[in-house]
This record gives sequence, C-alpha cells and structure tokens, in this order.
Amino acid sequence: MRILALADRWSRGGVPVVIRNHQKMVTEAGGDYRLFCYYEPDTDAPELPEWAAHGSARFRGDPTAIWQLFRLLKTYNPDVIHDHFGGFWAACYLYRKKWARRSMLHYHNEYLPVADTPDQNRSLRDRIFFRNLLPRFAKVLTVSEHNRNRLIQYAGLAPDKILRLPNSIDPEAFRKPANSLQSVRAEFSIPDKAIV
Repeated sequence: MRILALADRWSRGGVPVVIRNHQKMVTEAGGDYRLFCYYEPDTDAPELPEWAAHGSARFRGDPTAIWQLFRLLKTYNPDVIHDHFGGFWAACYLYRKKWARRSMLHYHNEYLPVADTPDQNRSLRDRIFFRNLLPRFAKVLTVSEHNRNRLIQYAGLAPDKILRLPNSIDPEAFRKPANSLQSVRAEFSIPDKAIV
C-alpha cells in the first residue's frame, strides 16, 4: 500500500501529529508513506520529516508546486491520496478519474459558514470548493456525526461515502479519582469550602 499525504504546510499542531502517526502505522505494516507540502514550513515549525517526498514549495504564485505534484503522482503512483486540507489544488487530481477514485479528504469543519464563529464569513472560493470539488473525493473522513450531517446536507454526499472517525481523545486520561481534589487541598492546606 502506497499512501501520499497532502498538507498545505508543515507546522506545529494536530496535522503533523496525525501524519507522523499514520506514517508509523503504515510503515510498520509494510506499506510506504510519503508527504507533499504545498507551502514552506511555518517559521516555528519543526523540520520536515526525512520521509517527506517533496516539501517547502511555495504554492501561491509558484506553478512548480503543481508540477512537483504531477511528477510525484506519476512516479509514486499512490494507492491512496490522503488530503489533509483540501483546496483548489485538489482539482489537479480530482478531475482525473484514476486519481479521484483513490482520493480521500480529511474534513475538519471547513468550507461552511458557522454562525457566531470566526469562520462565519467564508469566502466564495471555499463555497466553490465545497460544492464542486469536495463531492469528487472517493471518500471523506470526518471527525463527528455533526460534520457528517453537514456533508450530506450541504455537499449532497451519499452517506456511504463518508467515514466517521472521532478525534483520538481518550476520556479516561482526563478522569480524576474522586479523592484527588481532597488530596490536593490537603497538600496545599486549602480549606474544603475555599473557592480556588
């Protein structure tokens, strides 16, 4: 299995963690995993991993990034294209049936306006992507039932095209033993009824 991960940039945050975890799982299972970043890494980003197929290409105003992607698709011939961001560059492979049927979008609540949130004024560009490109992905991976319903309602996706994979949070890691608060109060001599 050959997997090509696409990301807009390499920076600190959740996407690099997910990509590193995917790469580890895929290679441990005997597969191959590559990464292509469209933009240069952010100034505070860690170095691109050595297994990145291409990276540091500035996408805006630099057609060489598209050329690099075309060349990578041809030479690497991935079994899965796992796009972690989406965007107009997805048209480079979504309009080729060979690549569209191998494509997957990792959808995290982008592209739609949400009232009373910072993304309520989404651009025309994002709306065009949502209506015209997003439905071309073979599969869409999303993190919640809410997002799944939005994809069905606003993008017209068939329910069997959407895979729901909740964010990887272990609730047990955040459960505190019932007596833990009392022991902390005792350790710091905080009265039981004091508001801290």
